[in-house]
Amino acid sequence: MLQILSITSSLLGIAAFAATLPAQQPGFARIFDDHMVLQRGEPVPVWGWGEAGADVVVRFGDQQKRGEVGADGRWLVTLDALQGSAEGRALTLTVGEDLFEL
Repeated sequence: MLQILSITSSLLGIAAFAATLPAQQPGFARIFDDHMVLQRGEPVPVWGWGEAGADVVVRFGDQQKRGEVGADGRWLVTLDALQGSAEGRALTLTVGEDLFEL
């Protein structure tokens, strides 16, 4: 019983700490950065943060995917499978009125 209380107490402490962390800035998740390489031949999930309810538009090459920021401040869209290319391309994101480009 003592062990269960200890685990519960630890989980409550972690939850309280997480609640004090600053909100994520709108935009791409940190994994997305300049000069990154995206997987070819497979759908590519792209995610990040924004203000709940904001429209999200991700553009890459000839693809444009839309989504919406959820109540938790997160969004996710999935690009269709990509063909290989040695040509650099911009990955752009619009969250509400904010524009981000990699």
